[in-house]
Amino acid sequence: MASNLAAWITEAKSRPLKVDEAVKWKAGPGEVLIKNAAVAAHYTVVPEILVSPIPNDLDFEHATVLPLALSTAAAALYEDKHFDLPMPWVSASDVSNGTILIWGAAGAVGLAAIQLARASGLHVIAVASARNHDFVRSIGAHYTLDYKSKTFSQDVAAAIKETDKFIGIFDAISSPETFSTISDILEGVGPTKVVVLMAPPTTHSENYRVSHSVSFSILKPPYDRVADGLWRKFIPEALERGLIKAKPEPLVVGFGLEKVQDAMDRQKKGVSAQKIVVTL
Repeated sequence: MASNLAAWITEAKSRPLKVDEAVKWKAGPGEVLIKNAAVAAHYTVVPEILVSPIPNDLDFEHATVLPLALSTAAAALYEDKHFDLPMPWVSASDVSNGTILIWGAAGAVGLAAIQLARASGLHVIAVASARNHDFVRSIGAHYTLDYKSKTFSQDVAAAIKETDKFIGIFDAISSPETFSTISDILEGVGPTKVVVLMAPPTTHSENYRVSHSVSFSILKPPYDRVADGLWRKFIPEALERGLIKAKPEPLVVGFGLEKVQDAMDRQKKGVSAQKIVVTL
């Protein structure tokens, strides 16, 4: 590519994926324009406020599962328009600031949310498939629920009602299916804050008190305090002390840009408790 100004995906659903130098700065119908700092490079331009050193015993393949997941979870947990939790600290294990339910707990964002919530003094109820229950407990969840169980809706409602101070639900999947299921469950629970990562449908239960979180909001005031508290003040020491684990495990598809299409195809097939990675 002749320059690093912008690039675009030239064909819809092309096999293999084709990317070429952009000839214009505005995407047309059905086109995707890629601009700003590129990532397919040995040295990537990143705002300093989003950077943390990693310990010598943590390789880059494992470390790469953390940045986007942690920033996404942090925006939902710490911005005052969402859960507005106290920022994480390294000695929070014996503090109890309430209980949060994390939906999609075995995914990268869910696992990041479990660890950050624990570091903010919360108890965690984790929703995941039964085969991942031991895994999410090992990351810090106190209680697990199987979304495939025949009594799942009743189990969620009971778990929420039994908590002394329930903070709300973080929907780390945010699909039409989770929107619908959560809305139905809350009909029998009462008004509950739900933070989602994708815009929810306009029709849902009156008890579904929704807010829409996006990761990049932590870059700008007033929410850059979240990035500062997370990446500058907490993550370096938390990684060094093993309080934050680089999970889920990376599934390395291969080396080089030519493996990006293979990675996308593998992702579309679905993964559980893994993160697709291409090395460069």
